[in-house]
Amino acid sequence: EGQWAPTGGLPDPRNATALAMWAADRAAFLQSMVVANEVSNLEYYCFSNEEEDVGFPKKGYPGRGGNTSNFITYNRAVRIALDDLGGAVAAVKLVGTDFFPCMSSLDGVKGEASIDSYDCHHYGPEGYTSFTEVLKPPLTIAHVANKNFFLSEFGGPSCAGKLAADCHPSHPA
Repeated sequence: EGQWAPTGGLPDPRNATALAMWAADRAAFLQSMVVANEVSNLEYYCFSNEEEDVGFPKKGYPGRGGNTSNFITYNRAVRIALDDLGGAVAAVKLVGTDFFPCMSSLDGVKGEASIDSYDCHHYGPEGYTSFTEVLKPPLTIAHVANKNFFLSEFGGPSCAGKLAADCHPSHPA
């Protein structure tokens, strides 16, 4: 019950033992890369979204209500584990939340000290000009908090699940 299996997704955020084991595993993974010099310039790390948790409901995903409490719990645990290891790995900055839509992703975490840089995804029908308008609110949140901002995924409409090139053969990808 208290163990975290690497293929089991995120642990129950209410299980302190499993949470600490999971976070220590994340920190050890990052430390092994830093110490072994496999990664020469590791500055940011994001554990969320598709990498860790499989299937829905995802324990760290804020969902329609924008509840980021589980994500914050995981993020704080990883920060503690990194700090406990010390050295170069403690300098790794954590990115959050890596979800869609941007404002739901950031609204629930702005002001959270364990998040060093904001991140989100955006998928929508906007053209370039409108897309820059969509990004203004999350960029403002990042600017006010003096944190970096990553747009880690973005895209337009997908023609009911098909790739745009499949829906518009005259405009192949």
